[in-house]
Amino acid sequence: MAYAATAPRGLHIVARLNAAFAAVKAARKRRAAYEETVTELSALSNRELTDLGVDRHDIQRIAYEHVYTL
Repeated sequence: MAYAATAPRGLHIVARLNAAFAAVKAARKRRAAYEETVTELSALSNRELTDLGVDRHDIQRIAYEHVYTL
């Protein structure tokens, strides 16, 4: 006689919900980091940005690359 080792159906749903909440939490954390980076770079003067080799129109791209492409 063979026995199947399966988890009860309810636990599978709970695990999926926990994974979904973890994914949302991680996405919110990345978004907050993106917004913080944009805010900090936007607060710099044009001269400071030039010293860093950054144009003001590149701020969002740089923040995106910093946060989402690790």
